[in-house]
Amino acid sequence: MRPKSSFAATSKSLLLLGASAATSSGAVVYSEVNGGAGITAQASTDETIYLNVLTSTTSLNVADVSGYQIQITPIGISASAVTNKFEVGHPNGQLLGYTGLSQKLNPGDTVDGSLEFSTANIRTITDGSLGWSLGTTGYMAFTIVSDEETTLYGWMELSWQGDDTDSAITLLSYAYEDTGAGLVIPIPEPTSAALLSGCGAAFAARRRRRGKIAA
Repeated sequence: MRPKSSFAATSKSLLLLGASAATSSGAVVYSEVNGGAGITAQASTDETIYLNVLTSTTSLNVADVSGYQIQITPIGISASAVTNKFEVGHPNGQLLGYTGLSQKLNPGDTVDGSLEFSTANIRTITDGSLGWSLGTTGYMAFTIVSDEETTLYGWMELSWQGDDTDSAITLLSYAYEDTGAGLVIPIPEPTSAALLSGCGAAFAARRRRRGKIAA
């Protein structure tokens, strides 16, 4: 088990222009938490992740995240909880969630006003519901309100791990569109190793075909 951290996690923020944004004048602001390692909250030690999307600040200590908009808490199996679950809270009652139930989203999905957001302060996600289950990584849509009172659409990438004795939730990355337009959850590009592997397989297949022709 990990002790509670009093230090805010570092985030790398990037502006993704052009195709990633829904409008040519806007930009998608993307933050990768702790270099992609993320920040993790453990159910057994009653930890919660606090996130301020606009300042790219995350921590397990609420005092480190002034004005946080989102909190994420894993809840393990206990006398009062017969299944693993996690809760996502929005302390200011701003819009949060997809279809009112925090459905799991996937790369390629669009987050915008066509989705059915709800103003409920807490979302509860149980194991096996709406695409979420232990051992999976997925995306959750959210909205926040900017300093200019504009509703901004965004997503966060969550990894939910554990078993019947304990569970943990990790916030890996998040992004929002800074003009109020929608945005698309990006499809990961193939890794260099995968590309090289594919090229090697294609080259080997070509050699086999040439060998058969020569024979």
